[in-house]
Amino acid sequence: AGQPWLPLGAENLERAVDRQTADPASLLSLTRELLALRRAHPALREGTFDVLHAGEALLAVRRVAQGHSMLCLLNLSAQACAWPQDIAVGGQVLAAVNAAQPGQQLPPFGALLLEETN
Repeated sequence: AGQPWLPLGAENLERAVDRQTADPASLLSLTRELLALRRAHPALREGTFDVLHAGEALLAVRRVAQGHSMLCLLNLSAQACAWPQDIAVGGQVLAAVNAAQPGQQLPPFGALLLEETN
């Protein structure tokens, strides 16, 4: 590999792949974790896609395929938001962003991926 043809500013060093690979909390590590989950769970690739809640801050969707159900909640705002009262809490946490926990307020820009129990 040769020399980069554009300079890399110091402010971008934290975005470098070698740095992100070494950091389990990096965006690269999260992306790799989510891609592995997608490969492992058919409901994240196929089946039904139901929007359960679509507010200004919160998006909640359910994917169902081959007898498996996945619930994904995303807080798209910089403010914490309440767990929707009409969505039952249950299942195994497969991924959490910004320390999100089932049934609790979702932290700013937090997300949860749950494998629901039937």
